[in-house]
Amino acid sequence: MKIKVGRDESAKPSVIVSGGDPLGVGPYLIAFALQKSLFPENTWIVISREIVDYWFKELYGQALHTLGSIKIIDVPLGGDWQEPATAGHISFKYLSKATESAKICQVPLLTLPINKERWEKAGISFPGHTEFFRHVFPNADPIMAMKHKDLFVVAITDHIPLRKVIDFFNQREWVESRLRNIISELVKFSNIRKIAITGLNPHAGETPSLGIEEATVLKPFIGKLKEEFPTLRIEGPFPADSFWGMGKWKDFDVVLAPYHDQAFVPFKLLVEGKKGVHITLGLPFLRVSPIHGTAEEAVKSRNVNVDSFVECIDLLKKHTTTSNRNQLR
Repeated sequence: MKIKVGRDESAKPSVIVSGGDPLGVGPYLIAFALQKSLFPENTWIVISREIVDYWFKELYGQALHTLGSIKIIDVPLGGDWQEPATAGHISFKYLSKATESAKICQVPLLTLPINKERWEKAGISFPGHTEFFRHVFPNADPIMAMKHKDLFVVAITDHIPLRKVIDFFNQREWVESRLRNIISELVKFSNIRKIAITGLNPHAGETPSLGIEEATVLKPFIGKLKEEFPTLRIEGPFPADSFWGMGKWKDFDVVLAPYHDQAFVPFKLLVEGKKGVHITLGLPFLRVSPIHGTAEEAVKSRNVNVDSFVECIDLLKKHTTTSNRNQLR
C-alpha cells in the first residue's frame, strides 16, 4: 500500500498518534479519522499499515488513500498478532516509538487505548500510560486528568491500590510536592483561575474519628498554596460526596481529587462515559487520549462511539495553533 505523505517527508510533525492495542478500537478510529480528514495537517501515525488498510476496507469498502501531509510510521504486525501477548507487545512498540518521536519533536501526543492485561502477558511491567511516561521522563511528574467543556478533574495519586492512598497522604513532603506540581502545571493555561480540592476521608474528616489527613496535611498546605499562587482561588478540602452531588464543581475551573475513582467516577457519570479527554499534565509535551478503553465489543459490532476521540483531535487542533496554545477549552 502506498502512502502519500506530502512533498517534504522531513517536515516536523504537528501531532504524533500512537495506534493503541491492535485488537482494540485504535485502528478503527484511525481509519475513521482518515476517511473524515480529521487529523491536523502533518500528523504522524505510529501503527501497522496492514491493520489500518484492513479497517479502511472493512468500513468503507475501498483501499486507503492518505491525502496531504499525513504520514504513517509503519510498525509491521508480524507473527500471530492476535495472540494476547503479541498484541500487547505490538501496542507497546507503537507507544514507545510514538513517545520517542514526540519527545524529539516536542509536539503533542495522542495515544489510543491499550489493554493492560495484554501488557502484563507481554511481560510489560507498567500498569498504564502514566507509569510508562514516568519511566521515560524520570525528572517529570506525569499527572492524570480528564476534561470535557467546563468539567476538568485531576487525580492527585496515580494507578495505585486504594489501601496505599493513605500511605501516600501520610507523606507530607510527597503531598506538598505533588500538589505544587499540579498547580504549577495548571497555571500554564490562562483559563485556569478557580481550583477546588476535595477531601480524602468521609465528610473531609470533619472529626478526627473520620480521618486526620485533611486537618494535618491538606488544610495547612492549601493555605501555603494560596500564598504561593496569589492570582488563583484555591479552596478546600470539600466533602467529596456533597461537592459532586450538589453541583459545587460548577463554581470551579478544575477539581483536584485524592485518588483515581474519586476523580474519574463522577467525571464519567457526568459525561455518561462517552465524552471527554484524558490529559497527562507534567510532560514536556501535551498528551491526550480518549477516556474509554479498547471497546472491543463495540468494535465487533461496528457500533463505536467516536465522541471522545473526536474531542481529543479538536483539543489538539486548538492547542497547536499559536493563539490557543495556552488554553484547554
